[in-house]
Amino acid sequence: AVVLLFVLGRRLLDDYAAVGAAAVYALLSASRAVLGHTANSEQFQILPLVAGLILMLKAADSRRALHYLLAGLAFGFAFVVKQQGAPFVVFGGFFAAVVELRRRPMEWPAAVGRLAAYAAGAMIPYGVTCLLMLAFGVFEQFWFWTVDYARQYGSIVTFKQGWPEC
Repeated sequence: AVVLLFVLGRRLLDDYAAVGAAAVYALLSASRAVLGHTANSEQFQILPLVAGLILMLKAADSRRALHYLLAGLAFGFAFVVKQQGAPFVVFGGFFAAVVELRRRPMEWPAAVGRLAAYAAGAMIPYGVTCLLMLAFGVFEQFWFWTVDYARQYGSIVTFKQGWPEC
């Protein structure tokens, strides 16, 4: 993740920003103050998320469906690691759609194909995981812990209760 963060920082800004971002992330991810020494799922999610961002930028430049597929796969893996990665999957799709809509001249069939490649890539990891859980006979437990429990846990505090009064 540190190396990929360096690559992303270099791609978006410059070498100095890339080294700074990678160094700060490396220090924080080892820091006890932010529980960096523990194996939290967020730390495992960072690798596919940053890879997805890099691949999405490459896809925007290259206009190749393969790069869109790979970006979708990376974001899809992030979702499998932790379902709170869903907004990143949506972001990737939105970003891809904006990139395609801004292209001139617009090539609708190719654009739809690239967006479909992204969508397929984003769905494959979860689909394969569901099929594996079904094949191993543990789909109900998988669904409980990843969907039912998460929904119940996420609705303990309502949006209105959680919104600060200003």
